[in-house]
Amino acid sequence: MKPQITCTYLYSDGHAVRVFEKQDRDAGRVQFAEIFERFTLAPAGLSFTGRIIFGRYAGALAEIVRRHATGIRADAASARNGSEATRKAGIVLGDLMIDTAFGRLHLHEFPDLLSGEYTYQPDVIEAFNPDASTWADHRVARVHRLPAPAVAGRKEVAA
Repeated sequence: MKPQITCTYLYSDGHAVRVFEKQDRDAGRVQFAEIFERFTLAPAGLSFTGRIIFGRYAGALAEIVRRHATGIRADAASARNGSEATRKAGIVLGDLMIDTAFGRLHLHEFPDLLSGEYTYQPDVIEAFNPDASTWADHRVARVHRLPAPAVAGRKEVAA
């Protein structure tokens, strides 16, 4: 069975962790993680702290972020956000704005009312670790590194 993405964690430094799950005929349900040194096209356009979690059913949204995002801004959920009516009602609202060449996606999070496509956790800080062998309780199966920059004047020798 082909592995399926269960969630994607995007961090403010531009790296991401994807958790996969597959059913193995001998081992049963197997979960593992892959770490990406840079997940988006424009890591300089990330305007948030902490991490954004795209759950199992937000895989398409995570792919839009990965392939098309030129900027991402997230605001922590607060009763101060939203319209006058939601503020008076004390409804907690968070915002996620994803800029692309096609326009802006503007999503809302209502953590006290219902779960949505994403969860923003501004206080969870993690730096990219290229030597990680585990992440949370998952084995890291692969680390996707950026290509090394070419050194001027150095010629590559074919083996």
